[in-house]
Amino acid sequence: MPESRRQIDLATRSPEFLRSPLHAFARARAECPVGWSQADGSWMVCTYDDVYQVLRQHETYSSESYVNRNEGPPLLVLGQDPPIHTKYRRLLNPWLSPGIAERLAPKMEEYSQGLLDRLVPRGECDIVIEYGNPFPALVVLDLVGLPTNEWERFAEPNHALQYAKPGSPQMEEAQTGMMWIAGQIYETAAKRREDPADDLISDLATARVDGELIPLEDVVGITLTVVGGGVDTTTSLYANVLIHLNRNPDDRQRLIDDPSLIPTAGEEFLRHFTPAQILSRQAISDTELAGQSIAKGEYVDVCIASANHDEQVFPAADEIILDRFPNRHAAFGLGIHRCVGSNVARAMIQLMIRHTLERMPDFDVIEDQAQHYGGPIVNGWITLPIRFTPSRPRGTAPLPV
Repeated sequence: MPESRRQIDLATRSPEFLRSPLHAFARARAECPVGWSQADGSWMVCTYDDVYQVLRQHETYSSESYVNRNEGPPLLVLGQDPPIHTKYRRLLNPWLSPGIAERLAPKMEEYSQGLLDRLVPRGECDIVIEYGNPFPALVVLDLVGLPTNEWERFAEPNHALQYAKPGSPQMEEAQTGMMWIAGQIYETAAKRREDPADDLISDLATARVDGELIPLEDVVGITLTVVGGGVDTTTSLYANVLIHLNRNPDDRQRLIDDPSLIPTAGEEFLRHFTPAQILSRQAISDTELAGQSIAKGEYVDVCIASANHDEQVFPAADEIILDRFPNRHAAFGLGIHRCVGSNVARAMIQLMIRHTLERMPDFDVIEDQAQHYGGPIVNGWITLPIRFTPSRPRGTAPLPV
């Protein structure tokens, strides 16, 4: 028989948790790997095996809680269950395949070098605001078919949505910005339905599911997922990588000396600095997990960051081992909702690390001026000032910004 409901002392918005989430997760894995958090109103799932089980059982744990609990407009595909999830995801797969990442490589190179050309002569910058935010935004907007010259209006609300406090003016501004983005996508999709181009929005706007054109509102929801998922999480990971390399000069020098190690190191950074730390699910029916009875309708918070630090799966889990292999991290999720954009995300973060080490190898992070999100869901930075030895721009083609 299942045990009585176990309470877990894990309040993910408390100052104690936010000061050291990995320490709190480690305690939870040892003391109560599946428990009810009264503060969060959710079951907290903390071990790798239990996280794996929840994320692989979409017929038991619904993803529609993303729609129910999200601060912004509905994120379709991410917040849907089969059968509609399957049909919509099938439309995205060709646009986010390994082949697309290869096709985008020249454009990524152009955008990245162009942005860095603006920064390297100065010897200082806010690397999140001036490179970490715009680079993935330019790549993703180019892919989906939105105007790259307005990247800031598309990227900043997604950025602010992660750190603004509920009910604050910043959150209201972020939500207003997200509604503007939704409106721009809707207008673009309506135009592309009549006059398609070679981009994702055109493909979605003209696609048929079960013989019918997708509602334009759903094209908006799908595109918002791609834009949001591709922009801010990449920025968050990149900022954490720079802080680690700043604090660990031997790791920095190792990657400078051997750039072929960057792909493997990138997987380790994904594991250790898991951008999306917690995913939300909702029980579709009464069920049991790790001896605990979970009632229909209750929320289940799947702690990806905790799973990625589970000592039973990752030896020396708290250490960053640049050549760790194997590395079965869950940073992109698991099961049918595994991040559809993982191929493009990997390509972006690897290029960002490589270009940064090539063009500002002696960067120094001014940590006392940096601002962390300070929230439990996304592990990212609002600002990250750095200094470095100035150098000449390479004369890359002008950016569309």
